[in-house]
Amino acid sequence: MIYLQKIFFVALLLESITLAAQRTTMTDFSLAYNLGAYNRAAALGEELLLRKSIQNDVNIWFPLSTKLGIAYHSIGNYTRGLERLDLPIEWAKTEKNYPVEDLLLAYHEKGKILNELEQYASAQFVYSKAVKLFENDRSLQQDSSAQIIYLNTLIGIGATAYSKSDYSKAKTFFEKALVYSKEVGVKEMGLLAQQHLYLGKVEEKLGNHSSAGDQMLTAIEVGKMEVIEQSVLWSNFYHDLANYYIEYKRNEEALEYNSLAIKSLLPTWKNEAQNGLPTIEELNQSTSLGLAAQLLAQRGAIFFSNKNEGELKKALENYRLMDVFVTRLRRLYTGESARLLWSDRALDFYEKAIKSCLRLYDKTGQEDYRLEAFELSERSKSLLLLEAFKKIKAKKVSGVPIEKIEKEEVLEADVDALENQLYNLKRYRKSTESYKNKLRKKEKELLEKKRMYEDFLIELRKQYPDYYKLKFDLSVTTVGEVQERLASDQLLIEYFITKNELIVFKISKQGYDVLELPLDFELTPKIKAFREGIYGYYLNNKERSQSLRRSYIQQYQTLGYELYQGILKPVLAGQQESRLMIILAGNLGFLPFEALLTAPATGENFTQMPYLLNDYAIGYCYSATLLHEMQQKEHVPDKIFLGFAPEFKQGVKLEGKYAFDPLLHSEKEVKEIFDLVGMGEVFDGELATKENFQENCEDYCIVHIATHGVMNTENSENSFLAFSEVPDSSDNELLYVRDLYNMHLTASLVVLSACETGIGELYESEGIASLARGFSYAGAKSLITSLWSVNDHATAEIMRRLYANLKMGMPKDKALQQAKHDFIKDATNQTAHPFLWSAFIQIGDEAPLPSPDGQGEGNGKLLWILGGIALLLLGVGLLLRRSKKA
Repeated sequence: MIYLQKIFFVALLLESITLAAQRTTMTDFSLAYNLGAYNRAAALGEELLLRKSIQNDVNIWFPLSTKLGIAYHSIGNYTRGLERLDLPIEWAKTEKNYPVEDLLLAYHEKGKILNELEQYASAQFVYSKAVKLFENDRSLQQDSSAQIIYLNTLIGIGATAYSKSDYSKAKTFFEKALVYSKEVGVKEMGLLAQQHLYLGKVEEKLGNHSSAGDQMLTAIEVGKMEVIEQSVLWSNFYHDLANYYIEYKRNEEALEYNSLAIKSLLPTWKNEAQNGLPTIEELNQSTSLGLAAQLLAQRGAIFFSNKNEGELKKALENYRLMDVFVTRLRRLYTGESARLLWSDRALDFYEKAIKSCLRLYDKTGQEDYRLEAFELSERSKSLLLLEAFKKIKAKKVSGVPIEKIEKEEVLEADVDALENQLYNLKRYRKSTESYKNKLRKKEKELLEKKRMYEDFLIELRKQYPDYYKLKFDLSVTTVGEVQERLASDQLLIEYFITKNELIVFKISKQGYDVLELPLDFELTPKIKAFREGIYGYYLNNKERSQSLRRSYIQQYQTLGYELYQGILKPVLAGQQESRLMIILAGNLGFLPFEALLTAPATGENFTQMPYLLNDYAIGYCYSATLLHEMQQKEHVPDKIFLGFAPEFKQGVKLEGKYAFDPLLHSEKEVKEIFDLVGMGEVFDGELATKENFQENCEDYCIVHIATHGVMNTENSENSFLAFSEVPDSSDNELLYVRDLYNMHLTASLVVLSACETGIGELYESEGIASLARGFSYAGAKSLITSLWSVNDHATAEIMRRLYANLKMGMPKDKALQQAKHDFIKDATNQTAHPFLWSAFIQIGDEAPLPSPDGQGEGNGKLLWILGGIALLLLGVGLLLRRSKKA
């Protein structure tokens, strides 16, 4: 009854706040926050932070920002939560006037988020700040709320140590927490139960089985002493207790405590008695959406582990619900990082969902289960890229007035520009008052613009629901649809990577099969060693001894054949196709498949190696659904060719930080391409600015950028292409990956002439977040990019042959295969080395280039366009070597 009254009160509260949004007060925020309406609390809190009266009172904005961080954490938006928690933490580094209890809370909450993100060392560091603050401040030690925060922080340090398998340290802090609980007389039974549970788990790991049993029994007894209608604390406790029983395969007890955890989080849950599932509506009422997702995943894992048909069906039903729920969670956030995080966290349940389907197929023989397994694999892949393509399509067919579309794009661009400006401003970290004021002003501008954008989207959704539906229609392709689109000589191979096996879906024009290949080796280090075997032989060749070069040859030959045997040979058995479309997963995105060896090889005659390239033309994509969108996307650009050749001067630092060597030949080469093509535009020298690129790049069939590229493998959104210096500007010279998210390209082909544009930060669910992926996000139909820097002469030879093949109307994958094959045939034993030809890969639509009238593919009427592309691509090799100096 109390809970229903609370729900009714929340409804009244939100209605009153909505009707009087212009009168938002701290009371409104506090009510929403205290009642667990965190989405609304976040919106109200952001509005309050914009007010100058609040910004000028540290005793108001300091705790407000901390609570905003907690609100964002509670709804799973970790990136935004960390941003808000960092505001008071950074302030306290240089100022003395602030509410110290809120700093303690900010440290603790930041540690919790970092722990959930599995950044354990960083979490421990932040937690230790909280411990030090509390233990050195008597006023905090006398405050009962601060005591609970301190206690939770001790538990947090123990939990991070446990996650790092440092069980002795974990035990030390769990015991310290328990002793402190007794000292101050903690009355929260949930906290006490949790401490005994953690101690029991760590004692078990240390081999103290008797003590472990005592602690677990105490935890269970304490858990029975108090019943709470709704409590995230108790829900967490029961969730952890269920995990303990899962570890020891005691599924009956695990399911019992999982049910208690759900009931603690969702008191209105109606299907508890039948071991059923919550509804979406019930899940949406949770005060911790992230925990709700964890409980669903846990419940599915319990059913899955039983392996009998009935339990597997329950597991699959559970995972279908979780798929819907997680998809909704991802839509809550506008930040790319938060959405990527949720995509990655969902991979474990997608793995079990796919395996549930495959096990049910084994038991029942029903083909529908195998077909659903493929769709679940697709659901786990590159949904953010897919959303970008759906968004472009929605704008074309939804009937939304053009002025509305333009306003949405302007607001998106404004938010993106302000985020970039704020990012660049924060890099300097000055302590002057003028810098702080400038930083606060920019944060205020960004908050105001985000609020305008979010309000506009809400109104747009109400007025044009079809547009919103099209935009977020993430239905995936089916096996049958893939078969319809494949050519008779094509085989689509889709990988899904688990801890101990590869699940491989192979689809041909007439056939479909699923293979489960055991991984009896570490895939990631083997791929890394394979790549090292390729470019280790060739780079700095003159400085290397003969024995070292031979060791690299042997490394390449051994791993090239082992990888082929492990990940591809069983898949290709019995197949007659000559073209492969590989849907990548995880670190397979770093692997040049063409260089794999289909038989054992020895010696140094690289013209005669049994390369996979000899038998197959290969294209790549991030998902089969995305491939279809890239193939189907209509490109009707007004212009043919756009070339960019920025200039870089000695001693000049772009955006005050990055210095690059001049690219001496890029301007000449791009002009030569333009002269041959005869139609289009070239921006070179001081005209090759980021601003000019952004203003012009969306209306060309072919886009070529000859410049320096810098990859940030820790935060892919900060990878960039460099453009010409803009005098008197400190933030308008680098095109970041995040800039690409709001661009809408019409290009049939984008060529990136910078180093390693196909390499970046790996997100297991989305693939490698590289510059190439960024251009895919922006709408490019097809890309040619490079996995490493390549010798310019070899690249020139390959690209001339590519030109001849494209001129004949060949598909892009076949054209590139033939060009590489001819290069090897005409090379010497050493210059046929795969370092010189296997780096270049084709991503996306593999069809021939479009005809000049836009009526089809493969038409030869504009052979001068194809010739221009060949020379355009030639710039890749000529510039990759020079770009390496960046």
